[in-house]
Amino acid sequence: MHCIGELRTEQLDIVPVQLRVRVTRRPRYACRACEGAIVVAEAPTRPIDGGMPTEALVVHIVVSKFCDSLPLYRQSQMLARQGNHAGSFDAEQLGGQRLLVAAAAL
Repeated sequence: MHCIGELRTEQLDIVPVQLRVRVTRRPRYACRACEGAIVVAEAPTRPIDGGMPTEALVVHIVVSKFCDSLPLYRQSQMLARQGNHAGSFDAEQLGGQRLLVAAAAL
C-alpha cells in the first residue's frame, strides 16, 4: 500500500500557569592569606525589593488585574490551586502599592 494523503484533526489544549522557583546561587570566596576577606557577587536586582515575584509574574498579575479584571484575592486563590508553595502567597505579597510601582518601572 502507498500513502495518498492524511487526515488531520486539530484540538485546542491549554497548559495552566506553572509556577517555578528560580534559584540564584552566588558562591562566596575567601582568601586564605587574608583574614576576614570574603567576596560575594552582587545579587541580581528584583522588581520588588525583598519580594519573591520575578518580572514575568509581576506582568502576569498586572495584566490579569487590569485587563482581565481579576482582583488580587482571586489571583491568590488561583495560584493556591496550583499546589507547590503557591498557597503561601497572599494578596499582600502579590500586590499592593509595591507591585504597581514595580510594574510601572518595567
